[in-house]
Amino acid sequence: MKKLIFFVYSLVIASVFADSYIVKGQQPTKLFSIRVDNMSGAERTMIGSLQGIIADNHSEQIYIRPLAGGYDTWLDDLVNNYNVERIEVVDAFYLLDYFKETLNGYILYQAGNHSINSATSLAGIERAVIIEQSIESEAVALSLPLIHDLRGIDEAFIHANYMNQLNPDVVIEQREEFEHTFRDYAILSRAFTFFDGNSDFRKQVLGLGLGLGLGLGLCLGFRF
Repeated sequence: MKKLIFFVYSLVIASVFADSYIVKGQQPTKLFSIRVDNMSGAERTMIGSLQGIIADNHSEQIYIRPLAGGYDTWLDDLVNNYNVERIEVVDAFYLLDYFKETLNGYILYQAGNHSINSATSLAGIERAVIIEQSIESEAVALSLPLIHDLRGIDEAFIHANYMNQLNPDVVIEQREEFEHTFRDYAILSRAFTFFDGNSDFRKQVLGLGLGLGLGLGLCLGFRF
């Protein structure tokens, strides 16, 4: 009988030591607020990655607003109690154009395979926004240079070739179909990001990460 297993890590694993491992971004003074329903899936990934990059050293940042879950309440609190300026935006590429001078370029990926996680892993160290191939022409129109074409490149390749440049203390387990959720934090943390079920590769990765630092993830579900 098949069973559905959910792993909900989300700052629970290694909680005793978590505070020393959690990377913190710069406190914002201005937030560009954009709703998820004003963006396509590829645009959500792009904007999530952009926020992860600029959160490191920029006081102007992006607030992606889901349609439910109390996120408007949190945003109102920041505006009313912390003097954060709020600017409503409906065009994702306006934001990319606005922040493009903070970027080195873009990383190309293809939806439907592991390349979105591969791109997430490298976005922080390259300061390169993640672009799905269906919207590449818009990034090119903004004169952003291509840094990596990772279409068809899986997470094992990134693990084998880039781990020495990534954060050794944090790994993030993230399903590929999650377009923007948690990707900003993964990029801010410069964390290796992957999803591979209960595989030998997963055991290898978590053996490197969880024994020494912190493993994070969101509602990872699969059947066995």
